[in-house]
Amino acid sequence: MSQLPLEKFTLNGGCYCSAVRYKISIPSYQERPVRDTKEQNENRGELRFPSISFDHCNDCRKATGTLVASWIICPQSWVKWSVPASNSQFPIPTGCSESTDTKGGERVEIASEMFVKRPTSLVGFVTAFNSSPETWRTFCTRCGTNLSFVCLTGRGGDQSTVPEIDVNFGSLDRESLERQGVRPSAHFYCKYGIDWVQKVLWEGDSSIGGQTLPQYPE
Repeated sequence: MSQLPLEKFTLNGGCYCSAVRYKISIPSYQERPVRDTKEQNENRGELRFPSISFDHCNDCRKATGTLVASWIICPQSWVKWSVPASNSQFPIPTGCSESTDTKGGERVEIASEMFVKRPTSLVGFVTAFNSSPETWRTFCTRCGTNLSFVCLTGRGGDQSTVPEIDVNFGSLDRESLERQGVRPSAHFYCKYGIDWVQKVLWEGDSSIGGQTLPQYPE
């Protein structure tokens, strides 16, 4: 199993059009809180944030538009979001600040705590879908990228007191996805998965038609 770096490091990502950007600041191993998820800890011992996993549930497959969703789950305090300050449909909210990105454009920085509490009223580039009474899924309003999932009441079996946010793993920048150790470590909600998709993941694409599918560079 691939192991995340033990020293502190940063992951970066955002939506397809780059209007919404985020940074995940991961502290050193000893400073990472334990993720008190009953099922995981019974099977694999103590687990610390972040948790990276494949998700086979029907809801997340539909919401992300992928055959298998994937998430990096971490404390909300680790994630900082930003959007362009110009052309925002709303004024900069109290508690947010302005910054300058690498291209010289002014951006509004948003802490995840605010992103979770008021995702529909923060800025014009972020919208949210209340997919269940206590669940928020956020999206970029310009390009439609699904960015995050938050269950405000915690999920089944979780005893954690750390507020979590699930960031769409595929929205990480390529450099972050290619970083050593940044890999999924488990599959969840497997009983809801699509049979042939799971066979491709676990047995290879020859499980579809008896031979490996053609591969084209472009």
